[in-house]
Amino acid sequence: MGNAANAATADTMVDDDELEREMDRWQVADALKEMSTPQGQAVVQVHLRDRPYDVVAAELGVPMGTLESRIHVGLRTARKAGSSRRRIRPSGPT
Repeated sequence: MGNAANAATADTMVDDDELEREMDRWQVADALKEMSTPQGQAVVQVHLRDRPYDVVAAELGVPMGTLESRIHVGLRTARKAGSSRRRIRPSGPT
């Protein structure tokens, strides 16, 4: 194959890391759809935005125990949803 063909092939190939990040975003979006709104808010604020529990609880106007419960149940819901779907991995050399 000539250099032009190799360059065209390289330009159209998707970086595995980029593909993995996109798949992770889809999985997070799917998991959040399975959670109630309060659970999703709690998980996003504490786990995805890495905000302190006490700050998030105060902003949401809930006791710390309620926030912890929402996160616990939300993450459990996400795990159940994730285990019921088959994860597609990019194929290639192993």
